[in-house]
Amino acid sequence: MPDCIFLDTETTGLDQVDNDIIDIWAERRDFDTLVLKKEAGGHVVVAPRQIARMDERPSPGRPTAREVNHFNAAAWVDAKPWANRCAAVSELFTRGETILWIGSNPWFDIDMVRAMNWKHGTCIPPVRLLFRNTADMAAPLKEAKKVKGCSLAMLAEYFGLPAQDHTAKGDVATCVEVYRRLMGMKP
Repeated sequence: MPDCIFLDTETTGLDQVDNDIIDIWAERRDFDTLVLKKEAGGHVVVAPRQIARMDERPSPGRPTAREVNHFNAAAWVDAKPWANRCAAVSELFTRGETILWIGSNPWFDIDMVRAMNWKHGTCIPPVRLLFRNTADMAAPLKEAKKVKGCSLAMLAEYFGLPAQDHTAKGDVATCVEVYRRLMGMKP
């Protein structure tokens, strides 16, 4: 397999129908070396109704979307409409190819991207996606009681990686390095 995609989103909540992506970042990398080939993404314009939703607590004891993604209107001055961000991310994919999507729970992100595309009439070129979840890859570390859980943050801490901002771009950077270490590749 020649290339892989690392992609992460930050959202106004966990429900794909009722919530929107507010931040997206994707990187296309060489599968064997993880050398960066192309990147795209950034903040997405957030509808006012979605900003209010970010303060809804999904369940007792769980953080709100704003607490997780640190949304701040001042930080979103570079925000672009979803169609612009989707078009840039789409350039990372080639119609008809098979590509490996690597991430921490990549199914959540692809479902959010698909929902946003449905809402906005946009799309990523049709490709055959294969998935690799870093949490599943790290399960033996949890079974050996080396980590308490397999979240991206816990794995980054286990591997001694520097803390990144919790943004889509920061999470992609962390995921690349966690994956590199899980695969036994040199940093």
